[in-house]
Amino acid sequence: MLKAALLKTLYFLICLCLSLAPVKAQCWLSNSGGYEYSLGIKTDGTLWAWGDNRYGQLGDGTTTTKNSPNQIGTDNNWKIVSGGIFHSIALKTEGSLWAFGFNTQGL
Repeated sequence: MLKAALLKTLYFLICLCLSLAPVKAQCWLSNSGGYEYSLGIKTDGTLWAWGDNRYGQLGDGTTTTKNSPNQIGTDNNWKIVSGGIFHSIALKTEGSLWAFGFNTQGL
């Protein structure tokens, strides 16, 4: 009986300590998934992309698939990003809108 009570108390104290421990902030501010690729904006405002890139939808100027997150350019003022099927759209904090990827219609 004493052993069970001691274990419960120990378990409670461990949970309490873990819940009070400082939590490291996440590095991603926002993210979006496209068709077989992903985009993300880190808390420092940089844009990152990875996955299928056959139509240039990652925005890095290539059509090379990336297996891990790669920073796109050096700008650090990205606000929102959205992935589509073969294109991506991103908005900067100063209001300019950017698009990458499939553009056969010129839209």
